[in-house]
Amino acid sequence: DHFNISGNHYQEIIKNEPVLKSISNVIENWNNPVFLIGGYVRDLILKRKTKDIDIVVLEDGIELAKAVAKSLGMSSFSIFKNFFINMR
Repeated sequence: DHFNISGNHYQEIIKNEPVLKSISNVIENWNNPVFLIGGYVRDLILKRKTKDIDIVVLEDGIELAKAVAKSLGMSSFSIFKNFFINMR
């Protein structure tokens, strides 16, 4: 219920992708929409492997990135000028 993905198979997608699972867990109590977008969605439709996950957060994306990084046990990530966040 957290990601706007057509169909009923999104739970399996989230289960098989650690970052999506972490995002889903973090946003479970958020009231702010989070959208899965870009190449990940394209590759999902084309049934191809992908190397990145793009999301749009309508509120504080930096706070979401901090929470997700913490939930994944990551000690750092980069914030770029236009608030693009790169998890390392």
